[in-house]
Amino acid sequence: MLLSRIKWQSESGSAATEFAFLAAPMVLVALTTIAIGLSSFTLMIMRDSAIEAARFAALADQDSAAGCARAQTLISTTMVGALKPQIDCYTPDGEIEIVEVKASFQLFGILPGVQVLSATGRAPREY
Repeated sequence: MLLSRIKWQSESGSAATEFAFLAAPMVLVALTTIAIGLSSFTLMIMRDSAIEAARFAALADQDSAAGCARAQTLISTTMVGALKPQIDCYTPDGEIEIVEVKASFQLFGILPGVQVLSATGRAPREY
């Protein structure tokens, strides 16, 4: 009986110590997962908007400016003002419509560092 009491008393407080050792890495893993998910979602939205805008600008009755406006509309309705993209639309050779979307993306307000995401959409011009 005395042996079991000594063993039990020597382990008191070990749960708090184990929690302290495991809490920080678990929080880091959770924040990393959220950050990767947010940046992947933002890149997906930018890529889809660039492709759709290039297809829209390549229509026979549209021009490059219509593609830029379309990309801005798609991004602003999806991201609801959280992303301020720089959109460039041009037709270098008259055959292919190109829409490039670039945006600075900060993951969390407390963490330093800004990612620059870019996406490009191309579509053959209709006549």
